[in-house]
Amino acid sequence: MEINILWGILIGLMVAVPLGPVNIIIIRRALAKGAASAFTVGLGSALADTMFSAAALLSMGALTELLVQTGHIFKIIGGLIVFIVGVKIYRSQPHLSGSTDSALDRFKGAAAVFALTITNPMTILAFLAIFATFGFGGSETYSSENIIQNIYLIIGVFLGCALWWGVLAKITGIFRHKVNDKFLLLMNRGASAIVIVFGIYAFLSGVLTYF
Repeated sequence: MEINILWGILIGLMVAVPLGPVNIIIIRRALAKGAASAFTVGLGSALADTMFSAAALLSMGALTELLVQTGHIFKIIGGLIVFIVGVKIYRSQPHLSGSTDSALDRFKGAAAVFALTITNPMTILAFLAIFATFGFGGSETYSSENIIQNIYLIIGVFLGCALWWGVLAKITGIFRHKVNDKFLLLMNRGASAIVIVFGIYAFLSGVLTYF
């Protein structure tokens, strides 16, 4: 059973590591507010990934069919959310001194990246592909022998995702005291541009499926 936790950690890392808008947001937050704040916000994405992994593992066939039929809707909604977040990042004025980092602020950040992740159908497609590749899921998913093993696997996915956000936040946070407000503003502009591009791409890819 413990081996399934290790498999889950590996799968969580495989899904979380590739560059995307959440990675950009975590890097930006670690520079502006520190590693602990960035890690806490990253847990919102880890929670969404864990929910996706559970859904993919427990209903692989039905979920694949659903995504084929409605994936474009999720892309449109997710693209709009990512675009709005990108605009908010662009309009913010980050400062190293006196930056707000309250529990409420962290909760809002975690909720935002949760929304970004949960509205991205590519994430669940990635889980479906990875589980199929490694032989997880399928007709034996609901057998009494496999239920506990699958729970361990899902826990491992959360740990793997959380591990990545912790590592990314820690490494980025090391450089926090080596940058100034001018660099942080430039980073803010660059990060917002990347996030906005991700949002536009997702939105257009969803809209173009109608044509």
